Amino acid sequence: QIEDFAHNAHQLTLDLRHACIGDWGAERLAKAMPPPSKMGFRSLEVLILDGNYICDSGCIRLSLALERYCAVHKLSMARNGIGDLGAEALGSLVTRVFSLTHLGLAKNVISDAGASQLC
Repeated sequence: QIEDFAHNAHQLTLDLRHACIGDWGAERLAKAMPPPSKMGFRSLEVLILDGNYICDSGCIRLSLALERYCAVHKLSMARNGIGDLGAEALGSLVTRVFSLTHLGLAKNVISDAGASQLC
């Protein structure tokens, strides 16, 4: 699905829940974020990555790519291994991507200090 996504700038939803992509897959997805024309934004509105063993490094790469190339509305990354560093990157995403109205992070390993980065 990541390869298909890379070639389709108009895909509205990408659901990769429980695909076991891990940090490696998250980094592949981040590299696939630039639209095929290398200009403008993707149409991606919903990205679901629940239960994928994504930790901080994959989350950071993905956050940077989403911030640069997408006007995502819903990002769900529940049941991964995201910690405080990933939360910090997502906090930056929340403050810079005004279209983001839903961020799902249940069942990760984010401490109170990391959670404060999301506000």
